[in-house]
Amino acid sequence: MMSGTTSATSGKPKSGLEVNTKGVPVIWNGERWGFYKALMMSLFEEDSLEDIAAGKAKPPDPSASNADKNDWKQNQATIKRLILGSVSEMWRTLEELFEAPKNQTLFVHQQRQLIHQLRNTRARREDDINLHLGKLYYIRDRLATMKYTVHDLDMVDAMLKSLPRHVKYQ
Repeated sequence: MMSGTTSATSGKPKSGLEVNTKGVPVIWNGERWGFYKALMMSLFEEDSLEDIAAGKAKPPDPSASNADKNDWKQNQATIKRLILGSVSEMWRTLEELFEAPKNQTLFVHQQRQLIHQLRNTRARREDDINLHLGKLYYIRDRLATMKYTVHDLDMVDAMLKSLPRHVKYQ
């Protein structure tokens, strides 16, 4: 857990969602969306920003006073800061997970798992082949983010071997 952060429930460590000392979520992993949304909305409500954040409030007319326009800009900036405060931690977590994890053993293990999936994924007769091939390309893209190149011949080989043993595909 990061210093200055606590769990969103009773200050105890809990996976999925942490908040900093200002109550802004950090290291959000995409789980518990309803709770995350409610927490963010409560942060917006503290500054009467919930209607603006939800898109219910309209920006001031071009004929509005400069003070109204500046208030609108300031409110937008506050909302962005609150949201981006939680997003920057998520982004760092995603980069570590997919690009350059500190634990090289875990990184190599994840790579090998994906290579194994690519080589051993099989379609059944009743499967949608377009979806199946999309899954293979998704695995290849995940490997590419990990700086592993799947050569075209290897990809073709994996795709051909993954097809069902049926006259239609021979």
